Amino acid sequence: MGLRRRRPFFCARIHQIYNPDLLSCLGIVFTVSRTGGVSVAMKLKILLANRPRMLREMVRKIIEDEQDMEVVGEVLAPVDLLVAVRETRADAVILTMRGSEEPGICSHLLAEYPDLTILGLAFEGQKAFVKQLRPRREEIADPTGAKILSALRNAIRGPWLSVDKVQ
Repeated sequence: MGLRRRRPFFCARIHQIYNPDLLSCLGIVFTVSRTGGVSVAMKLKILLANRPRMLREMVRKIIEDEQDMEVVGEVLAPVDLLVAVRETRADAVILTMRGSEEPGICSHLLAEYPDLTILGLAFEGQKAFVKQLRPRREEIADPTGAKILSALRNAIRGPWLSVDKVQ
């Protein structure tokens, strides 16, 4: 009788084996549920392309407060955005729009990077959208920080993998 192979216990014991700060530095986030289950995910890499400095700083602060997201760069000129996405391997780009007008760079970004998620924020903060390479874009009603983060997670990871506290 051969040796019976055991299932890997990496996920179940990750919090006992590795230092959470070390995992965070490597871009890995894990959470332990009340029942003792552990979920492991890579941090979402966010590239900021916001014009007004105040809006860019506000968005950066919101993202830095999240365990499962990190800002991997900032781009001020739309021309540099295509190169920055490639260099940073960003999962999502957050950019500004005028009113409800979608920036023209969105189609170029999605043509070059079909797995990219784009989150557009209006200057005044009253409108926002999430766009991916599919035939529609999703408007975010009343775009508070929590709703924006929830929409971003759901768009990148899918609603079945996102664990949000937002109602």
